[in-house]
Amino acid sequence: MLEQGIHLISTDEMTGIQALERLFPNKRVKPKQVEKIEFEYERHGTLSLIANWDVARGKVVSPSIGPTRTEQDFLSDESHRIRFVYIPKHTSWLNQIECWFSILVRRLLKRITVRSTEELSQKILNFIDYFNQHFAKPFVWKFKGFKDHK
Repeated sequence: MLEQGIHLISTDEMTGIQALERLFPNKRVKPKQVEKIEFEYERHGTLSLIANWDVARGKVVSPSIGPTRTEQDFLSDESHRIRFVYIPKHTSWLNQIECWFSILVRRLLKRITVRSTEELSQKILNFIDYFNQHFAKPFVWKFKGFKDHK
């Protein structure tokens, strides 16, 4: 599809990303134990992220972060020829950017401590750059068939 000038982009928003400052450091990881994350925190605001997953290249392109986001944030270039294909309700698992959001949460947001939304925004953008440089590859989905439920 790329050779034909067609780019398939999976787009969605992640709202309410909290800038949390942990009041105490996390407990150090010990062998055969999970990390213990400090549960007391101070809130410093929230951000919304609109992210775009380039399906063929397997990377995040043109993210938009701010207190609120609108369609204008990623549809402002009138020269683009865009066709929207909406997936049915309750099928977010079909939207590949949701898979990447899960990676963002598990690898960054779950353990992060920041003092401002500006610091949170910069850490998210740094994570996107790092991910795109070192881990970018298309998601490969394989359907293994339905299990027989007899």
